[in-house]
Amino acid sequence: MREDPERIRSRETERVLRSLDLSDEQAEAVEHLSRSLVNGLIHGPITKVIDTVEETSNSVTGGKTQHDQGGSQARLHAETI
Repeated sequence: MREDPERIRSRETERVLRSLDLSDEQAEAVEHLSRSLVNGLIHGPITKVIDTVEETSNSVTGGKTQHDQGGSQARLHAETI
């Protein structure tokens, strides 16, 4: 889910940076901005998917949470992206 947005971000950022005459500092600011935008845009959908998986898992496991089962790795990973 994360690879396509990152691939598109990288491609489009590189395309724009090639067409502009920016200093290294300005180019880094554009890179940072593009990463922040993509992360902000995909955070909600990724969180929703993880919540849905956890809810489904909870209903299958009789109400135990992912944390109770030691399975909070996916949420931790998504929060660090």
